[in-house]
Amino acid sequence: MTRVRDCFTASAVLTISLLSTTGHADALDDWYLSGGIGWDYANSVDLDSSDARIDFDRGVFQFTGAVGKRLNTSWRAEIEYSVHENAPEILFGRTPELELDPDRTDLISANSLMLNAVRDFQIGDAFQPYLGVGVGASKVELGFADMPVDGLFVQRPRREVINDSDTRFAAQIFAGFTVPVTQHFDLAADYRYLHVPDVSLEEIDGSDLRFDHGVQSVWLHLRYHPTRKRTHNAQPTSNTTNGFFITGQIGGGFAEDLGRENFPTIDAFDPGPVAIAGLGYDWQHWRVELEAGYRNNDVEVVELGPDIGEDAASGDMQTTTLMAGVSYRFRSNALIRPFVGLSAGLLRAKFDVEGFGFCSNFVCREERTEEFVDGTENTGVVQIKAGVDVALTKALKFSADYRYLVSTDIDLPRPDGSRFKGNLKHTAVLVGLRYFPGRR
Repeated sequence: MTRVRDCFTASAVLTISLLSTTGHADALDDWYLSGGIGWDYANSVDLDSSDARIDFDRGVFQFTGAVGKRLNTSWRAEIEYSVHENAPEILFGRTPELELDPDRTDLISANSLMLNAVRDFQIGDAFQPYLGVGVGASKVELGFADMPVDGLFVQRPRREVINDSDTRFAAQIFAGFTVPVTQHFDLAADYRYLHVPDVSLEEIDGSDLRFDHGVQSVWLHLRYHPTRKRTHNAQPTSNTTNGFFITGQIGGGFAEDLGRENFPTIDAFDPGPVAIAGLGYDWQHWRVELEAGYRNNDVEVVELGPDIGEDAASGDMQTTTLMAGVSYRFRSNALIRPFVGLSAGLLRAKFDVEGFGFCSNFVCREERTEEFVDGTENTGVVQIKAGVDVALTKALKFSADYRYLVSTDIDLPRPDGSRFKGNLKHTAVLVGLRYFPGRR
């Protein structure tokens, strides 16, 4: 706790110095408030009492809030509070009796108070990438209990494994971009990695548990500048509104649990890369395009049925898509161009997934791997998206968007003769460039 108190003391001293710093004549003009929502993924936790680990599912709609102050044209500082919560998926070990399903109330959380330093880079009139670092303290809580079972063949009481918390020094790094929306409001998006070293907890059986807690996350922020008088130039960069373009984007995405009730299910995916390449045509408020996409997500956990339970797994799901779409832009010839879009096309999904096969009907035995599903399916897919284009030059635009993809039925045979069925649902956040070769 001494390190945590020292961290808060240093943060307080630095905060007071920031409050007394004025880079402009009107100090109030430099303040802002920020609120955001995000998606995150927590690293697995290895248990000290056994050769075992706890895997976690993704977290959705996390919260962050901050008060910030611009120090000069390039630097700003902010005090930020953030929440990360993730549900355990499975406690898994490579010895018998160490494959447990979580209780429905279990979670790992990290509530953090951070002091951030942010460096802004101005590109063009409206696009502002930034890099940042932060230090502070985080309270990490971990609860895991083996859920009760009241099945047709198996009855078992609830068994608590760990329920403890610890407050530790924390650090984070992040990278993102800002675009102004009005005189007083900015939109910002970023990727962050939070690291909380040397968390010290105690398991229910008295064993010590020490681990470094890491969380990856992506965020969408709305910043409010209450007294800002200046605005970015939002005039058109070109009188030409029509033209062909090529585009490329990269980012990350989460696949939701894939399967149907009472059928075998993929119960947890890791986040994975997404890449998009496309070409299209712009005119006025509308854009049509043809795009090819690639997505990959590793598999962590499979669900085998209500009386069998979950199983740790390995392997991945790879998907390729070919879609045609249309988008509508709300400011067709301005520097900042929000848009919404709809696409449809074909999806090819390849599964190569193995369960470790330790437990059946909640009875654990010797280690072995069993094929869960291995096959390829072609099916239809639809996608909605929302994002923003920001003019860098007359011919080059920065693009960022959020996408949600849903497939029609996937139906593949399994080795035991059962079927693997479901609809793929995938969330992605992408950034990239859109180039108009005919514009100079």
